[in-house]
Formats: sequence, structure tokens, C-alpha cells
Amino acid sequence: MNPGIELKPCPFCGGEAKAILGYPLRLDEYGEEVGDYEPATIWFGARVYCPKCECVIEKKKRCVNGSPKGWHDQIKRDAVEAWNRRANDV
Repeated sequence: MNPGIELKPCPFCGGEAKAILGYPLRLDEYGEEVGDYEPATIWFGARVYCPKCECVIEKKKRCVNGSPKGWHDQIKRDAVEAWNRRANDV
């Protein structure tokens, strides 16, 4: 678990959620992951998931020159907020 991050239980099975917040991705033009020697664009991702039922929320953003400072943290916050959002939230 990531310190300071509070995650709600899985909305489907009630399992304990886990988070992988902040990892680089190499994706091709179709959004598929590629190896080190293939043409790719670098993306940054954050994922919250339930290991019990394999429910996943993932947020990704393409890295470009001049990306605003703090956008890595925003992707992490977006993934956690998406996981914690429930249908009855106002």
C-alpha cells in the first residue's frame, strides 16, 4: 500500500485495493505496450486494482516536452479518485 493514500474496497467483491502509482510505459501508435527496441511514445501511468477479482482502474498520459510540472501527481490523484468514486457519490 502507498503511504498516505486511502483506497476504498473493491466495488465488486469488497476486496482490498492495491495501487501502483507512477510507472513509465512504452506504447506504440495503437496504445499497445512495446519492447525497448521498437518505436514508441513514452507514457506515464497509475493503476489501482483488486487482486481478488482483477478489477482495474488505470490512468495514462503521454509524456511530451513542456508537460506542466506536477502532472505526474495529477495522474496518480486521478487514478485514486476514479477508484474511490461510487455511483451514489454526489
